[in-house]
This record gives sequence, C-alpha cells and structure tokens, in this order.
Amino acid sequence: MANPRDPRILLVAPFERGEDFGGSQRATALAERLEERGVAVDWFTARPRRTNVLAKLHAAAALRPGIVDYHARSRATLEPGCWDAAIAVHSYMAPHLEALDPAVARIIDFQNLEWLALAGLAAATPRPRRDYLRFQSLLMRRFERRAVATAPLALFAAADDLAWGQAAGAARALLVPNRLPAAAVAAASNIAAARDDADREATLVYLGTLTYPPHLRSLAGFLATAWRRISAAHPDLRLLVIGRCAMAHRGWIETHRRVGTTGFVEDLGPLLRRATAALVPVDASTGTLLRVLYFALAGVPIVASPSAFRGLPGRIGWEASTPEEWAQGIAEACGAEADEMVERARHAATLLHNDASPWDELRVALDELRAVSVGATSLAEKTGKS
Repeated sequence: MANPRDPRILLVAPFERGEDFGGSQRATALAERLEERGVAVDWFTARPRRTNVLAKLHAAAALRPGIVDYHARSRATLEPGCWDAAIAVHSYMAPHLEALDPAVARIIDFQNLEWLALAGLAAATPRPRRDYLRFQSLLMRRFERRAVATAPLALFAAADDLAWGQAAGAARALLVPNRLPAAAVAAASNIAAARDDADREATLVYLGTLTYPPHLRSLAGFLATAWRRISAAHPDLRLLVIGRCAMAHRGWIETHRRVGTTGFVEDLGPLLRRATAALVPVDASTGTLLRVLYFALAGVPIVASPSAFRGLPGRIGWEASTPEEWAQGIAEACGAEADEMVERARHAATLLHNDASPWDELRVALDELRAVSVGATSLAEKTGKS
C-alpha cells in the first residue's frame, strides 16, 4: 500500500519509457530507482513535431534555440493531476512544465549540457553550418542558464556539469549519475556469463545511435584517421558497427576495409558474446556514456577515447587518442591482460550500480520540495480565509 506521505511525480520525456538508447535508459533507471524508494512515477511522452527551414528561421529570429523550438513548439496537454513535482528529461523539455499548477515543483534533469554538445558539434563542422551551430550554442547556453537558475532542483549526470550548474546559480543541484535500467543490467550480466574464449571471433564492435550527429561525426573521424593503422596492425580483425543509421551513411561506412554494419539490433547478446573487444571513439564534453557501463557489465574489453570514461572511476579500459594508441590498446585488449581488465571493469560497474546514495539524496530532496509546497499552499489558504 502506498504511503500517503510518499511523493508523486510526473516525468515528461521526448521518448517512451524503456527504449533502448542512452537518454531513455537514464530516465528509465531514474524512474525505477525512485519507485524503489516509494515514489509514484507517472511518465508522459511529449514527442517532438516535424520542423522545417522556415520554423528554424522563425526560432532564430526570436532568439529561441532551435532544439527547444523543435521539442516544445507543440506543448504537451497535461491533465490536472496530484503531482508534487515534475521532471523535465533534458533541459529543452522544461517549457512543457509551464502548464502545470504553480504548486508543482519543476525539476530539470540535465542529461547533457546541450550548449556544450552544440559547441562541440560546431567545432567539427565546416562553414556556413558551423556559424549556425555556434549561434545555436550561444542561444542554448542562455536558455540553460535561465532554466537552471529558476528551477528549484536541477539534476546533472557528471561532476563537471554539476559544477557549471552551481556556478550558473542553481537553487539546488544534485549529481545523479547515469546508470542502466534493471533490464539492461540483467542482459549485460547474461552476456558476461555466456562469454567463452572458445567462441570468440576476430570481431571488434562499435555500438551507437548514428542518427545522432555527434556519434556519427566521432565514428567518421575514427575511420578516417585510426582505422587504417588498426587494419595494418591487426589484419585478422574486422569492425562491426551496430546501431540505427541512415542507409546512405551505412553505405559510406562499409566502403572502409573490413568494416560492416548491422543497423539496429534487438538482441545484442549473440554479437557481444563473441566479440573480441568494444571500441568507443567519442568526443564527449558533457554527460557520461551508458554504453561503457554496459560493456563493462557484459565483460567485453573496452578500448575508447579518454572522454568515453568521463565520470567513471579508475581504469576500466584502454584509453586511445592517436592511431598508434588505438592499435596498441586493441593489441592489449586481445592479449593476456584483458581478463584482469575485464574483471576490474565489471567490479567497478557493479559497485556503481549498487551505490544507492544519489537516489537516496534525491528522495530526500523530493520530500523537502513537497514540504515547502504544502507549507506554501497552507499559508495561501489561511491568508485567503483571513
């Protein structure tokens, strides 16, 4: 039976609960861990509407970030409810909360600092689009600064992002790190239990949603600079790129020697059970990567860019920046040291998932927000009667 003192929250996201990619996985894990602590969670999906060049121009002329206009131009119709708080999953979803009763505490989950992601994308994009992305980054930084300064509670996935929020004037900011939902943890554990050296194939895997431009950009840079060196050093290995990807991009990726694509794969088990190692070439300046945690729990050796390990403790894989470092890291991931590294990574990822403190702290914060809201409502009622 629910405790009447337990809070009830509304979570507003641009995707369904339980979808198999980073944003939904973080939000799903957040909902699960709150429910474990007695919080009632209602999930509302506010899908973005199609956009076009004219809409982008109108948004830019109004100094409104394009990503906010895309996700919040058509506002969610939220029926009156009995929520104590509402969480916007991603900063650009915050406008959807404006329709709620003022007594509902508005919380923003900054899964990423979008202005930083846009700035990183701009740096690797040729003109004139580079200038547009830089302008969007400036608009988004202004938007996120206002959002973090006005929300009673802001959540951040990484310590650097949290520090930015505190410097931007957050009333209250918490570090709520990225974690996988229970179903993904179970699937990864099953893969780890089934991995056998006798079944191992000479296959490296890349896993990522390549419809997300920063992921595609990072993979393209890796293939253009490092893969030739890796192919020469390891002529027996092939690379399998797994994840949603436009057909045109899949065709381009497969022009590289010994590189294949699969598109989206429902069950990663058969591929990861036989993979030699996982490659994670990224240029992440915000947030943390859930796929690194997934590979660690699945017992797959990880060779990755330094920023892929952002926000994760200790050495749980091989870092690589140059083509030579990638080739060397893969050699070590295929060698005798791999078992020790895999065990260390699994242990570290398990400890992280078992750490309850961030969600205990969040539950306390929700209770405190509810107490403030109830107190304000009671005072308003007394004032009205007098």
